[in-house]
Formats: sequence, structure tokens, C-alpha cells
Amino acid sequence: MDRYPSIRSQRIIIAAAAVIMLLLPLPAPAAGPLIGNIRAIDSVDPDAVAKIVRIGFVGIISGKPGVAVYTGDTVKTGEGVRAQIELSDNSIITIAPNSAVLLKGHSVDRDHVKRNSVLRTMKGTVRFLIAKSFKPQAEGTEKKWKESIITIEAQNVQASVKGTDLAVTSLGSESEIAVFDGTVIVRHASPTIRGDAMLGGGQFSTVTRLVPPSLPSALSPDRQAVLVKLTTLTNPRTTAQASDTDIQSGLATALGAGMTHGGKSDAKKVCNEKDVAKDLAAGMPLADVLDKNVDCGMPLADVICGIMDSGVNPSTCVYTAVIEGYNPKEVVTAAIQCGAPPAVVMSAALGAGADKNLVISGATDAGVPPATTATVIAAATSPNAPVYRTMAPMDSSPASIIPAPSAFGGGGGGTPSTQPASPYRP
Repeated sequence: MDRYPSIRSQRIIIAAAAVIMLLLPLPAPAAGPLIGNIRAIDSVDPDAVAKIVRIGFVGIISGKPGVAVYTGDTVKTGEGVRAQIELSDNSIITIAPNSAVLLKGHSVDRDHVKRNSVLRTMKGTVRFLIAKSFKPQAEGTEKKWKESIITIEAQNVQASVKGTDLAVTSLGSESEIAVFDGTVIVRHASPTIRGDAMLGGGQFSTVTRLVPPSLPSALSPDRQAVLVKLTTLTNPRTTAQASDTDIQSGLATALGAGMTHGGKSDAKKVCNEKDVAKDLAAGMPLADVLDKNVDCGMPLADVICGIMDSGVNPSTCVYTAVIEGYNPKEVVTAAIQCGAPPAVVMSAALGAGADKNLVISGATDAGVPPATTATVIAAATSPNAPVYRTMAPMDSSPASIIPAPSAFGGGGGGTPSTQPASPYRP
């Protein structure tokens, strides 16, 4: 007689536990070690978040306050959204609206008082406030690092910094390094282009594709005001709470009862290449098309194929995907296997700042012969190579990224009816 109430009670407890587990901010699988967390989000939209692209994770992670970040993560913001990251050495990264930073590496050895970081501004403006000292224990006195190697990268540039405050802006083929406090040594990313610039507080330098860093110049009050405004939080949100939608969605998933919220199912939509074409036709920016369709579970390779099959120039597709933080190896492999010429794909990826070894590995996985890859890499990195670094359009509407069909020539970016079969497709 008591058996059935007991079973019902057990089911309720199990369902409640499942709901609690669903609502906990569990981290997505990470490719690298934990290095910090999202400290704050700043936006007039109370539900705004940063987007995190993580190697090895299918989807886009919501960068809410408190969410952990790992080596290899790309954290990016949208229109009207600022995000702040706190690293394990207490350094602070502030990401301006429509900007992105790649956390390439961050190692802290407190026992030996050493740290080593490589951080890259992928697009837009990112401010770095590098902590000069740290506390070895919660109640201990602050110590200065015995060894501190901090490298800030952007398009065409590498900057070595000490404890300092600087903003790095990356737009197309030009990068600007503006120093508010401290000392920064700026050099070109290419070792063949010599010439350093040492910047102090209130100075800036610019770097372009084939030109050494410009001489240190005074940072004008107007320009400094713009950079400070872009990277200053005005209404920071430092805590994340589950919304009613989150709770309803969690209940529906836990109980399996098909619950809805606002008359719509809370189940995540599964996207396909038709959705990619519809998004582009509707005028959605290419970067948003990538994020939206990857976030709903569509493999990155399928999204890239769908974009190119919709008539987007393959070089623009590859360039945008790399700039948006997607793994260059996966991007290169997918684009080549979907019919894009290897030379176009590899050149565009390199132009977006992708690591050469990742580009080579992607081409190898796509089946491109090593001799062909070597020839393309050599040509793409020569001084006479096309300037793919200028290919990321500020206007990413379909009209600007989808040329007329006659402009595609040798294939790889044609419409579905003319898209050639790739000799590298498995």
C-alpha cells in the first residue's frame, strides 16, 4: 500500500535534484587550464552576456559573471556590451563592444614568483590592466614578480609589457597600441620586419602589414577619452541569477513533461544549411550567422559549407571565422573540403592572424599534398602576397560579402549550382 507514494516521492526528489543540477553554472569542457573568470558584464540589457568560443566545445558558451575562462578561449562582445575578465594574477581585461580577445596562454607560478601570458586582441578594442604584484597568501604582503613575461598580440603586432595599463585596437590591417601607464615595447609580428618602438604613458604607435611600428607619438586627449569610454564599465553586473526562463527550461528538461514558456518550446532548435542561407538572406552579419548556427548544435564544418554554398566569398568566410575565434585548423579543413581553393583558404586564414602551424595542420587534414601546402604558405607569407588582412568588412551584410555569381571564377565560392566538388573532400 505504501509502495506507490514512496515511488512518487522518489521521482519528485530525483526531478528536483535534476533541476538543481541543470541550474548550476557548470563549466563547459575546456581545452586548457583554468586561468580566470568573467568578472562583470556591462550593458543596458540585463540579460546581455559575452560569447565564449572554446576549442573542442560544440556551441557558444554564455559568458555570464562568474563563468570560468580557460587557455584557448576567445571571449567576445556584441553591440552595446562590455565584458571584464579577471585573470589568476589579478590582471584585468576589459573588452569594448564588438570586440574580442583570445586567451592564448597564461601561466602563473606563485612559488617561484613567475608568470607568462600571451593575450591577443582579435578585433575591436581591448584594454589590459596588468597587475604589478600579487599576494602569495590571502593575508600575506604583496610581492613583485621575479620574472614576468607578458605578450600582447594583435594584427601584425607583438607588444612586450611590464605592469602597465594599455588599450590595443585591431581593425583590418592596422593595429594601434595606446599606453596609459607603464612601458611597452612594440614590434612587428613578422621577424623579417625590424624596428621596435618603446612607448611610455600617454603615447601610442600603429603597426600595419609591411611597415615597422610607427615612432612613439603623443596620445591626444580626444583619442584617450574615446578609448577610456570604450573600456570603462558604467553599469557593471557582477552576479548571475537564473531567470524565470532558465527555471522553466530546467523543469521541462528534468521532468520530461514537454513544458513550454511563453507558448514556445524551450528545446534548443537544431539548425541546418537551409537556416544558414535564410540568415544570410535576412541580412544577418556573417559573424552572427556563424555564432547562431554553431550555438544551436550545427558542426562548424557544416556552417562553413552552408555559408560558402550560399555564395559568400570563401576568403571572407575563412577570414571572419578565424577572427571570431574559431579554431583555424578546423576552419581551414572544412573550407578546403567544401570546395574552396587551398591557396585562398590558407592565405585568408594567415591574413586573419592564424598560427601558421595550425593552418598547415588543417590543410594536411583536408588532404592537401605537403608540397602544395608549402608552396601556398611561402607565397601567402611573402611581401608580394595579397593583403588579406584588409578583407574583414565593417559592413558584413550579404550585399558586401556575397559577390555576383560571375565574380567567383575558378570556384570555391560559387552558388550551390556551380560549387565544384573539392578534390580534398573525404
